[in-house]
Amino acid sequence: MTELATVDQAAAEVLGPLEADAALARTQYDDAGMEWLPNWFLAHSDALDTAEKRLAEQFAILKGHLKAKRAALWWNWGNEFQAQVSQDLHAQGGKKRSVTYATGNAGWRKTASRDVVVIDDPEKAEACARLFCPDAVTVTLKPSELLKYVAATGDELEGVRVEHVDEKDSFFPKRPELPRLEVNDE
Repeated sequence: MTELATVDQAAAEVLGPLEADAALARTQYDDAGMEWLPNWFLAHSDALDTAEKRLAEQFAILKGHLKAKRAALWWNWGNEFQAQVSQDLHAQGGKKRSVTYATGNAGWRKTASRDVVVIDDPEKAEACARLFCPDAVTVTLKPSELLKYVAATGDELEGVRVEHVDEKDSFFPKRPELPRLEVNDE
């Protein structure tokens, strides 16, 4: 099936029920004109808006479930997983820092040494930043802007301190992307 045919089929599946409903709405008017259309169109548009909001709410709930499930996965098996990957890395020898498994990669990657802003007191930090570094304040504080300001001026801002984070290795799993399947319905 060509891409255009797929689009036509999808359009027919969506438009079919709408056309039937429009025909029903049209029969409620004696006139052959389009007086029925504004109310019908706006009602359907409103229904779609409502459905979209409900989907967004449901998506947020499902996303929360996934986040909790991921946290549970790491909490229950994360340490053992990291230990197994480290053992597999040691067994393969060499300088390689990741292991390839059938379902993805896992290993260690370096995180560069850098300075980060730690906001101990958000209210004081925001008040001070509004006076001395307004670019750092939007709806929330921008730690990167505070770091630039402190690094450039050497000033100390109330509620803010700069900590140095040493280079470290951080563990990562990586799943391979599945190949896209071509469907041929000819």
